Amino acid sequence: MKFRAVVQEGEHLYWLNEQALVHFRKEELARLLGAVAVAGFAAAGALALGR
Repeated sequence: MKFRAVVQEGEHLYWLNEQALVHFRKEELARLLGAVAVAGFAAAGALALGR
């Protein structure tokens, strides 16, 4: 519900906002790729300092 992918309309009525879900997935992918990039730079730096 944080990204408004699940919308509540009433006490027991929910629906999926597909466009918000697409944005959520893109943001999660960006976070993952950022973490992989940081890890790659750290590994490259460690290799460079080791030589």
